[in-house]
Amino acid sequence: MRRSARRWHWDWGGRTLAVDVFGATLAGMILAEIELSPDEPRLRRPPLAVGDVTDDDRFSGGRLATTTSGELQSLLALIAAEPTS
Repeated sequence: MRRSARRWHWDWGGRTLAVDVFGATLAGMILAEIELSPDEPRLRRPPLAVGDVTDDDRFSGGRLATTTSGELQSLLALIAAEPTS
């Protein structure tokens, strides 16, 4: 299966996020990430973010490599239905 993503950089909260816009079988998913040291607090969620998947292994690179389009749509629907904090 072919996976593809285009990476952008976006300034948020005085930091730069790496934003990956996925295509192919992962089309519809956009992930933003930032490297924080263990003692740094998490940034507040950007207003366009649907959810926080920081601690969700289903969104790790290894798991996404084998995720089908249908599985991704189900995962995204679950994340979108979770209450925001």
